[in-house]
Amino acid sequence: MESRRTPRALTPSTVTGTGSFKLFSVYGISIYINYTWFIVVILIAWSLTYGYFPYQVPGKHSLVYWGMGFLTSVVFFLCILAHEISHSYVSKKSGIPVPRITLFIFGGVAHISREPQDPSTEFKIAIAGPLCSGILWGIFYFLHFLTGAIYNLPLLSAFFGVLALVNGAVAIFNLVPGFPLDGGRLLRAYIWKKTGSFSRATFITSQVGKIFAIALIFLGFFQMLAGKIVGGIWLIFIGFFLEQAATSGYQQTLVKEGLTGTKVKEIMTPNPISINDSTLLNDLIEKFFFKHRFASYPVVRDGEFVGYVTLNHIKRFPREEWSKLKVSDVMNTLPPELILHPEEEAVEAFSKMVRSGYGRLPVVDKGKLTGILTRRDIMSFLKIRTDLGTHKTRIT
Repeated sequence: MESRRTPRALTPSTVTGTGSFKLFSVYGISIYINYTWFIVVILIAWSLTYGYFPYQVPGKHSLVYWGMGFLTSVVFFLCILAHEISHSYVSKKSGIPVPRITLFIFGGVAHISREPQDPSTEFKIAIAGPLCSGILWGIFYFLHFLTGAIYNLPLLSAFFGVLALVNGAVAIFNLVPGFPLDGGRLLRAYIWKKTGSFSRATFITSQVGKIFAIALIFLGFFQMLAGKIVGGIWLIFIGFFLEQAATSGYQQTLVKEGLTGTKVKEIMTPNPISINDSTLLNDLIEKFFFKHRFASYPVVRDGEFVGYVTLNHIKRFPREEWSKLKVSDVMNTLPPELILHPEEEAVEAFSKMVRSGYGRLPVVDKGKLTGILTRRDIMSFLKIRTDLGTHKTRIT
């Protein structure tokens, strides 16, 4: 009996990358949590349980300390979420969609769909986060004072005190004038307004961000040498993360600048090799994967795009089933927002690739597959354009 399986739809978690899942939505923004978030929650709870609450409020049972540690770490991340929601809210009010926010090991990130069109919008979006954290610092500091000095509730006072401390630290840290931190975006808005060049402003602030990141890495090494192993490791990790973010942020700006004014149809690979959804897996492997050696293939039915298939889709099934299963049984589908149109702006297509993590997206016109756009197509186009001197963009 032939086995039939419904094609697995591409869920938002797979679009955002493996390891994240959706919790809920706020203002139409999907809130995701990456699995690395649980690691840092446990680490923060552990450090508060053994390194903070027993010294602030001695004599309590260890379960009390553990409970307060976990509660504090969860509320801390809720504060981080509020910080990112404030960015996202102002962004949406400015006409820039924010599809999702992801909480992960280093805090949170709002996935803004495109860069602001002017320095004023950039400034408003950037300042919203530190302002939110500053307000939270004031609220928690007031509650810390109220429960400590007036009502004599030391455990609650310690709880509110550490939350005030971390929110103040988040506000100050994010105001460091280096990209991609909020302070870097504020500096970028200022330079952008003065020079009129978005790319130059991004370059300057990304260089400042890289200097700050390297300083954090060195500080982390010095802390480790001084015996503060955990704190030093955290600073090193954060430094490497910021350095990579600053570099990739500037490179993406160069790419977007080079793609401005270009349509998808101008740089896509036309008439790509496609697979009929009725093809057996054995034939798919022998006639396509072994012959052409592409990582994935678009799947069509009567010429219309219906999904895509990769080797990973096939490997989920036993080899003895390959002669019975069809491509339609194992393929994945794509959400409409990841299906490109020939007349679409190439810069928007690139943004979709970056946000989704996919390096190959189908180009479809009236349901028919007309091409494939890959990262390689984009890079080749930009290299040729740069070599011919038709654009000032330099890819490094």
